[in-house]
Amino acid sequence: MKNIIKQKLLLLILPLVVFVSWSYVNFVNTDYFVSSTYFGLNKIQNCVNFIEKAPEEFKWIKEPYLKQRDLHSEKGLGSPMCIWYAVDKGDFNYKNLSFPQLSNEFGKCADITIKNNFGLYIKQVIFLSFKEFWNVEMVSANTFENSKGLIHIWNLERIFLRLIKILFLFLIPVYIFRFLKNRLFNIELLLVLIVLSTAILQALVVYGSNARYSFPFEFIMITIVLLFIKNNFFSKKNEATYTK
Repeated sequence: MKNIIKQKLLLLILPLVVFVSWSYVNFVNTDYFVSSTYFGLNKIQNCVNFIEKAPEEFKWIKEPYLKQRDLHSEKGLGSPMCIWYAVDKGDFNYKNLSFPQLSNEFGKCADITIKNNFGLYIKQVIFLSFKEFWNVEMVSANTFENSKGLIHIWNLERIFLRLIKILFLFLIPVYIFRFLKNRLFNIELLLVLIVLSTAILQALVVYGSNARYSFPFEFIMITIVLLFIKNNFFSKKNEATYTK
């Protein structure tokens, strides 16, 4: 048991060392101990739908942000790219801040705004970011160079993946219930928890095009769904056949 715990700790230590090391590299070069100089920009991106509630001390951030949100809103929701549009248009250039400094100010604004409007943030996490994770990332028709055959294949794949993700969502509570009931931890439950934890973490950190984060895990979802069908339906039929 101790050996297993040590092995798990080693798996956790390596990414932690990499994270801290890279953050230190950024600190040496920018004076900010962050994993990315875009960190603050990404955080304030989460505030797009309630940025008007930001404190007045950040009015210089709020006003250009709201201006872009008015220009890029759909179905009452602001585009996640609004703050990027404001940066690209040079709305903050008069502050004479380097990008790391500007991103740091964005981070400060985001921290206070999210803290003061935590209910709105959680609502966005659950009903927008988390929900979007289970969608299928759309592929532009231009990607297929107007090939009707490839477009038809993609449409079939999209329907298949939607079905798989819906079934996988239903299986999450099934596997968790089985674990709580039988105290049996297996590779299938581990894979389910990996996907679920990723879905939760990305929803907490990112708002916008969240379906792209599920793409690397689609093969896991397919595997789990097929294994569940095989183990709970076909294996019983095979056992019944052999018994006869």
